[in-house]
Amino acid sequence: MIAFAKQQEDGWQSQIWTFPAGAPDKPALLYTSNDLSFSLRGWADAHTFFATGQDNLYWIGDDGTVKQTIAKKDLCGSDPFAISPDQKFAPNPLNPDLLLVEATLTKPPASSPVAPPSGPLKGFFLYEIRSKRRALLSPANMNAWEPEWSGDGLQVFFTGQEPGKSSAIYRIFWDGTGLQKYAPGSKLVVGSDPHSNARFAEGMFDSNDGRIKVNKGPRTGITDTPHPLDSAPNLASFSYTSNYEY
Repeated sequence: MIAFAKQQEDGWQSQIWTFPAGAPDKPALLYTSNDLSFSLRGWADAHTFFATGQDNLYWIGDDGTVKQTIAKKDLCGSDPFAISPDQKFAPNPLNPDLLLVEATLTKPPASSPVAPPSGPLKGFFLYEIRSKRRALLSPANMNAWEPEWSGDGLQVFFTGQEPGKSSAIYRIFWDGTGLQKYAPGSKLVVGSDPHSNARFAEGMFDSNDGRIKVNKGPRTGITDTPHPLDSAPNLASFSYTSNYEY
């Protein structure tokens, strides 16, 4: 099934349409939203779409029913996170109960850098939907934004910037281990290789000289880094002591 979002000509409604793969001439209306900021973000699992709106997050079944709605303000809590218009949300590919959330840090850890002139300090955290637990995952010594799950759901790629340095792509495991610089630039897009089942980090990002670069060399696998935890990520086994949970 292929799904896409479409805004009505009057601008007051957004819709999700679907069609069978290979049959684009058979579109069908699946869901209509009155949320003016409704945006289809992708699949939460094999039968559920994930979407964001002005104030809420939506999980919509492939039958058009709304399975779950969460208010952004409830998800972020009061401190140390604050919602922002451009923040990013991403369900974990292995554990649909776990969300990766980008947010403004209202009370950064003591070791965090001073907020840049371009805007407030950002970071990202993990949110467990059923338990409503949160755990800050972004490194405390840098401004961090645009987090992306790897295809295997065990790693997070993000744009990070340390004080006085240019931005770069970093990688960290979901439990806070294995932080390393991955590539220069920003806004890495994680995709899949159409010729195999492997996932890869698509090298399309803003380079430090202001140009868009596309990695045309061998694609670097992002599931071939060994990790001692082979189960789906969950906060019950979270042990990232360099940050905090609340």
